[in-house]
Amino acid sequence: MSENEQIKKISFINKAILNLNIIKNYKKDVSSKLSEEIKSAIDELESVRQYFDSVDEPELIDYAIYREKAAITRLSYLLRVAKDEKKIEKINTIGS
Repeated sequence: MSENEQIKKISFINKAILNLNIIKNYKKDVSSKLSEEIKSAIDELESVRQYFDSVDEPELIDYAIYREKAAITRLSYLLRVAKDEKKIEKINTIGS
């Protein structure tokens, strides 16, 4: 992997980590089970970031990036579910 590709991947990871505080606040508004899943996904993302910072080998950096992308995909899915759940709650509230 070229140095430019590594820089792009690192930038991608940094952007994801910067959004964690927003995500942590968002999770307070959803069901407890879903909230726990979101918290778990955030913890995994933070764990991957710490792992990424601790490795030097290119293969391990690639592995950390792969794990990061997987964690982000999982978190994105959970947030989409939470957003849909909030829409359903709003519809039920309006109908009452």
